[in-house]
Amino acid sequence: MESAAKKESIKRIEAYSKSELYHKLFEEHGNDYYYVVDETVKRKIPFFWKKKYEMIVKIPQKSEEEQELFVTELVEEQSEEMIREEKIQSILHDLENKTHDIPYTPKPFAQSEEWLQKKQRLLQVFDKGLVVMKNIEKQEEKLEVIANLVNETSQEKEQGASVPFIIKKVLRTLEQNDVEEHFLTVYEKKLRAKFEHTSLITEEEVLQFILEDMSTHFQTENVFDKGVQTIALIGPTGVGKTTTLAKIAWQLYEQNKTVGFITTDYSRSGTVQQLQEYVKTIGAEVLAVRDADGMSRAFSYFKQEVPVDYILIDTAGKNYRTIESVQSMIETMEQIHPDYICLTLSASMKSKDMVEIITNFKDIHINGFIFTKFDETASIGELLKIPAVSTAPIVFTTDGQDVTQHLHIATAEHLAKQMLYTS
Repeated sequence: MESAAKKESIKRIEAYSKSELYHKLFEEHGNDYYYVVDETVKRKIPFFWKKKYEMIVKIPQKSEEEQELFVTELVEEQSEEMIREEKIQSILHDLENKTHDIPYTPKPFAQSEEWLQKKQRLLQVFDKGLVVMKNIEKQEEKLEVIANLVNETSQEKEQGASVPFIIKKVLRTLEQNDVEEHFLTVYEKKLRAKFEHTSLITEEEVLQFILEDMSTHFQTENVFDKGVQTIALIGPTGVGKTTTLAKIAWQLYEQNKTVGFITTDYSRSGTVQQLQEYVKTIGAEVLAVRDADGMSRAFSYFKQEVPVDYILIDTAGKNYRTIESVQSMIETMEQIHPDYICLTLSASMKSKDMVEIITNFKDIHINGFIFTKFDETASIGELLKIPAVSTAPIVFTTDGQDVTQHLHIATAEHLAKQMLYTS
């Protein structure tokens, strides 16, 4: 058993052909033991048609005893070779000094004129083929560059020139109203398809198309046509529920309808006085209740003692992003059992907050939405998300503090116009 592992040396051999590579290997290490670690072929840059061959070999280094034995064998081989050379030289000397009658005709060898001509012709053919290959590669490169230019140009046309200025202007208005990128992409595709073969496009045509399309997106209804008597408004603090109730009462008063108010918002001082101040002109009464018994007596009063056409219910505003507040409102609605529940939200709210509150009220059957404070926001594109999270229609919008005129029965056309015109 050997006392120590043999050392190995690593060598790299390079050549411009495979035959030359192996020729170098055999020439340098033909008598040695070796094994090939890696063999690769690379192309020279920028001359891609030229190849460069590389081989990495490991050669174990010989021990001292092996080296001495190798030297001895080499000396013996050299001695035998010297003896053979001496014999050959002797035979050649004898042949040169002897005379004979046999005519001498030299045989053709590799460097004959005929062979050189053939070689020259082969080289010419090879050169021509190489030139042809180079020309083909250049032509392919040119074609590729031209194809890329054509593709870039066509893409630019699709993205820019194919979208007329009028369409871009309308889409920019929607973007300024915080309409999401998804809806902008959809409308751009629809408008392209609509006016693809139209040579002249007017802004009125584009606006009318979007108005008609948005009219199918929004769900709206007139609550006054539903035949309901009790209408309750729920929603976060500060969205304007009390003011909105007063506006609804004024519209009913103009329709010669009688109204009674019930408020459960006893936590905020001055709520009853504020509501009474709003509706004193129409002569409506306001009752404040604290519990289920009080609510029962209030209903009995407005339905039997002093019958009215509509009972409007105001509720306390809370942070309905918390589960506790939502659960408290669910219990209140179970006690009241109104005919129609309106979730009231501000148009200036972020869509994320709107969606969260609507989702939290999934256990209450929301009959409709009221969006307030349209006059306090420059964009209402967030409303486009509402149909995606609830099937309830939008019934009212408000845009000011005047109880006599700043309430509007929602229509899809009105909502679409709000998104197409900036303030």
